[in-house]
Amino acid sequence: MFELDAKNYHVWSYRQWLVRRFGLWDQGELEATEKLIEEDVRNNSAWNHRFFLVSGSKPPKVEDKAVVDREIK
Repeated sequence: MFELDAKNYHVWSYRQWLVRRFGLWDQGELEATEKLIEEDVRNNSAWNHRFFLVSGSKPPKVEDKAVVDREIK
């Protein structure tokens, strides 16, 4: 899909879901994302995904009440 449109919001959103769902927080995912950034440095979707990976935007554990409360407000 990225060959057709590397900036497709829906594809990037689905990719983040896959990372969360299957625990794909690995170097390979980061390298693949950085390759897309090298191909087009203005690809904000790729930069956003890179930030998502680097910042460890993993979903909070349900027992982490402070995080859940902050997100709901």
